[in-house]
Amino acid sequence: NVIMHAIPAKPSLLKALPMAPRRVVFVLFDDCLLLDFAGPLQAFELACETSKVGRAPYVWQICSLKGGPVKTSSGLEVMTTALADCDHKTIDTLMVGGGPGVHRAAAEAALVDWFRLAAPKARRVCSVCTGTFVLAAAGLLRGRRAVTHWGSCDLLRARHPDVSVEVDPVFVHDGGIWTSAGVTAGID
Repeated sequence: NVIMHAIPAKPSLLKALPMAPRRVVFVLFDDCLLLDFAGPLQAFELACETSKVGRAPYVWQICSLKGGPVKTSSGLEVMTTALADCDHKTIDTLMVGGGPGVHRAAAEAALVDWFRLAAPKARRVCSVCTGTFVLAAAGLLRGRRAVTHWGSCDLLRARHPDVSVEVDPVFVHDGGIWTSAGVTAGID
């Protein structure tokens, strides 16, 4: 059941209302790097642990194209929700990591199409390490600056010449899109 409340018209009263938690969606794929997803997830969880009781700033959902268990590159399986069951209209932060399976994921038409649909509605879209390839495949980095793992910068330039690939930054913020370099840069 959904309970709806009338919102008062006075701006001063709006400030007193508790802010709803921001929804973070992590998108996983087979052979993703566990730390690319677990590191940022842990950072969001720590933000919630240090918040006032009942006022957690974030909630999250872990998704994949088909849902169910996703096997990471380390062999650990993570249970996910199917993207078809993920409400793309209420995402605050959309995140994708990298890993050995990123190029297969970036070639998966249904996954790339979902990113094209969901990303414009999210406040921010983030990639960790080589997850940048998924965002580039979806056309989300066209004409933007981006960073990825230093060992993949040349490949990103070759495959996506419309992306201005930077090598030195730990992360790059261009518009509502954040890209990060290596694995631990995603935590930053």
